[in-house]
Amino acid sequence: MTNVKSMFAAILAIVLIMAYHGTASATRMETAPAVEYEISEGNFLFIFKGIDPSDIMDVTWNGESIYENMLDVMATDLKYTEDGFSVRFNEQLSLEGPGVIEVILVNGKKLHKAILSGPLPSLELLSPQASCSEAPGIYGVVQCDSVKSDVGTPPYPCCDNNSNNVATDPSDGNCTWYAWYKAKKVKGWVVPSNWGNGGSWCANAAKAGSGGWKVSSTAAKNTIACSSSIGHVAWVTDVSADKKTITVEEMNCKVSPSCVGTGLRTKSYSAASFQYISK
Repeated sequence: MTNVKSMFAAILAIVLIMAYHGTASATRMETAPAVEYEISEGNFLFIFKGIDPSDIMDVTWNGESIYENMLDVMATDLKYTEDGFSVRFNEQLSLEGPGVIEVILVNGKKLHKAILSGPLPSLELLSPQASCSEAPGIYGVVQCDSVKSDVGTPPYPCCDNNSNNVATDPSDGNCTWYAWYKAKKVKGWVVPSNWGNGGSWCANAAKAGSGGWKVSSTAAKNTIACSSSIGHVAWVTDVSADKKTITVEEMNCKVSPSCVGTGLRTKSYSAASFQYISK
């Protein structure tokens, strides 16, 4: 009798498990494909919704695939949820930030991009979304956030990150506005007004006949750090003794893909993530 009860319990458990996975699969099919991120205590959690692991073709960091490392972790630390699955990483991912993570599905769809500052375990999520309601830029302003330019009006806009039609709030800012101001203030350099957004400054400075501008991969104090991959520029205030870390002053305009708008702030980055403009 005991054996019969045990067998019945085992069969019931299998039926329930099959029913759960069937329900979960149906729920995943009804959920729009998406990916979210959570970062806490040195852990980086991918949360996939509306897809199965087999739906993923690749995951890249700044264009380089990191999917092979992910697969090793997924083999032991993958957890299914009602509408998808999750994978948690700690030291298995070495992401020198900032950069762009992109999840590419088998059907070619790109689910998500995120700007990150790393590496683990100090990885910081700067953007949970790939797109946002972008902040309007206000041109011809001598004050952005609390910073007042005493070296002329920067030709670049200050982003009204809280959309209240002024550019002087603590959350307002733009990397190009501030980089232009600091270059003129500290070094007397006048960055041309046609260099565009932060992502194009490296290329424009490197062009032949660009007025004596130079672009180097070697970090240096009092230069403009530029990154085409994340579309950002910042003013370098310090470089670590081992040349691996830079400290910058920066502002940020609330635009895709980072969707982070900030006024003036000081931040440290991996020196290898940027190039450096000087004259």
